[in-house]
Formats: sequence, structure tokens, C-alpha cells
Amino acid sequence: MKICLKLFKHNIIVNILISLQVAIVFALIIIFTSAVTERSEYFSVCKDELSCSGVVIEPSSADIIMRNEDEVLDVFTEATNVTGIKSIGLNTEDYEFQSIAKIYPDDIMDIIPPRLEKGNYPKYNSDFIECLAVDGFGLNVGDVLELYDDNQEKYKVKVCGIISFNQYIYGKGVPGLYENHGDYRDLCYLFTKSSGDKPFFITTQSIAEKSKINSAFRYDSSIIVNFPENMYDSDTLEQMAYDYGFEIIGNNDSLYKGSTEYVNEQLYTLMPLSVIILILTIFTAITSSMIIIMKNQKNFAIFCLCGATWRYCSFVNIVNFIFILIISIAVDVLVFLVGKLTFLNTTVVNLSGISLIICAVIVALFLILSAVVPNFIVKNKQLKEVLKAEFRQ
Repeated sequence: MKICLKLFKHNIIVNILISLQVAIVFALIIIFTSAVTERSEYFSVCKDELSCSGVVIEPSSADIIMRNEDEVLDVFTEATNVTGIKSIGLNTEDYEFQSIAKIYPDDIMDIIPPRLEKGNYPKYNSDFIECLAVDGFGLNVGDVLELYDDNQEKYKVKVCGIISFNQYIYGKGVPGLYENHGDYRDLCYLFTKSSGDKPFFITTQSIAEKSKINSAFRYDSSIIVNFPENMYDSDTLEQMAYDYGFEIIGNNDSLYKGSTEYVNEQLYTLMPLSVIILILTIFTAITSSMIIIMKNQKNFAIFCLCGATWRYCSFVNIVNFIFILIISIAVDVLVFLVGKLTFLNTTVVNLSGISLIICAVIVALFLILSAVVPNFIVKNKQLKEVLKAEFRQ
């Protein structure tokens, strides 16, 4: 091991340059997989519902008559399933502070938790109703507020985290700030710094049930209603929308198709880049192995004169690459840790299981090539030839 460290230090500049190149490969993999994963995860929370026949609606009347699943089923008498994000209006006693609290089912909070600028996610065992709060309204982590619903029920709400800007919030948000895309994003709300002047909170279904929060489908809810195919034609749905005060966001078939195309669009875009990364990886592994072997030929020849074998020299090369990979991983970890606190905290870049698997495959590829390439370079060379060539220089 001392010999390996000595040779690594001897070629420190080349090794650092190779480490940085490998670190860039790892970083690109994490960035690309993050982009694909983000779209896939958002689609996954509504994929099963959208894959079945039905329609997505949004209550538009001030006098909402579909406040829960049973009331939706009273309207859509042939419906087989109803899903959606509920919410509740929360205000201070004097109504100077007015907000909306969205209730995320626990599984959705686990799959697509909002990205946080600071703080933590809601805990079930807290003495307060822990909520995530949006930035920009003077709220901070640890703040405790006494808020009331429309029935003057009082709730003690504690801010446990601050939601960062530039991300999709599933299940709609503040009214009137949506864009129609024809895919799962129509069930979301793009939260930006300029997206509205009304604060909102997010907590989980289990916390809401524990605290007996009387949440309901509201004008800021998107509701997926499933029913047998051809059960309601377009004219019937339009008449129902007029009679019962809701808007039709889209039918499930078109939203499912649009979502699939939107997710796959990212894959098609990144496929050529993935091929380039693979070529770059192989090229880096082969050329770096050749450079290191060529620079260490003299040392390897001397080792062989002292009783070592070319196989031992190949082992030294593998250890050298392990050092390079350790430095590359350390660089990436440092960059992403600093980035999460600064320039990456508003992006979708995140370390996922898929990116770790791909990076592990790249590491294995590097190690295999670092073991194989030296044999091709030195297998036909005699020690005498190597030493002669080196001492001529």
C-alpha cells in the first residue's frame, strides 16, 4: 500500500485531473437521473387513477356541494373511485392573516415531498399541528400560530419547514395561478416567488386526522373521478358541471397520454447525452489507464526486477484508480452538500437509488478497465526493452 501511495503522489497532477473528469461524469449522471426521476415520481402518484376511465374536476362554486368523497359519489352515481387533495381555510381571529392548509396523504408526502429551503417535514407525534409553510410571509421555522377555520375551531399550528420556490405543488394551490399542459401538471400548482400573495401550509393526512381538522375538497382542489368507460358522455358532463358547480380540467385518457409523453420526452432528450457519457466514461478509463501505465513503466519494470509480476503492477494500477474514485466521490459530495445549501436548493437535483446504481456501474467499469488495459499495454514488452527505452529518455 505504501508503494501505491508513493506512485499516486508521484503522479499527483495527472491523478487529480483524472479525478475531476470522473467527478464530472458522476455529476452529470446525478443531474440527468434527477430530471427523469422528478417527472416520473409526480406522475406515479396519480398514474393508476389516470390510467382508468374518468375525468378530473375542480370545484368552482362558492357554495361547494362536493366536499368529500361521499358527496362526489352522490353527484357521480356511477363512479368507482374518487381521489384528490383536500384543504381547509385557516385565519387569525381578526382575519388579518388568511391562509389555506393543504392535506397531503402520507404516501404522497413520502413520494413527492415539497423541497424545503430550511427546516424539517411534519412529525406526527408533535404537541402541535406541524406544517410546512411557504416563504415570503414573515413565517419562520419554529413559529407557532393560533388559527381558526370557518367554523371558528381553533388550531395551534407550528411551522416545521419552509417550502422553497420554483417547484410543483401537487393537488393545486392558490386559485387562479395554474397553467394547462394536458398532463399530470394540470393537477399541480407551480409555486414561484411571484405566484401569489396568499400563504398556504401543507401537513399530512395522519396529522390532520389526529388533530380533527375538518378538511374538504375546495375550489383549490383537483379531484380525479373514475367511472366505467362511456358511462358519461361529454354533453352530460358539461351539464353536470353547470348544475353542480365544477370545472372539467380534462379527461383521464388524454391526461394519461400527455403525462406519458411528457415523462418519455425527458428520456428521449437524455438518451443521446447518456450515450455520450458512456463513451466519455470508457474513453476516460482507457486513456487514463494508458497515461498512468506509461508514466509508471519504469517503476513497474524495476518492481519486476525485484521479483514482482506484471499482475502485481496491474494491482497497483487498480489501487491507483481506487484513490482516484475516492477523490472524485469526495469532490461530488462536497459540491452537492454546498450546493444544497446554496445554488442547488431550488432545483430538482437529488441523489436517488437509480443514480447510485448507475454510478456503481461506472465505478465497476473503471476498475475492470484499469485491470484489463495494463495487460494489453505491457503483455508483449520485455523488461529489458522497457528499461532501455526509459533510460534513453
